[in-house]
Amino acid sequence: MNMQQYRSRLRFEANTAPEPTDIVTLHLVDKSLGRPRSLSALFDEGVWRCADTGLEIDEFSDMLMGWTPVTAEQEAKYRRICDTDQYMIIQ
Repeated sequence: MNMQQYRSRLRFEANTAPEPTDIVTLHLVDKSLGRPRSLSALFDEGVWRCADTGLEIDEFSDMLMGWTPVTAEQEAKYRRICDTDQYMIIQ
């Protein structure tokens, strides 16, 4: 079975956050290796957490670059928020 991953055209900076229940793709740069990486994450109680492990993302070893929605439904929701200048959580 060929499952394609959804690729959003929306990109958000690291100073904004998705709704707490939304799992999104978080884009990081590993500071020690200087390499980009992405992982499934959520923003919970003021911190980014890995969606798979629940562990807090260490901002001392990883530089947060931003995040993208992972589903068409999320993209539509966040596009509406952007288009109507609604408030988004600011870290």
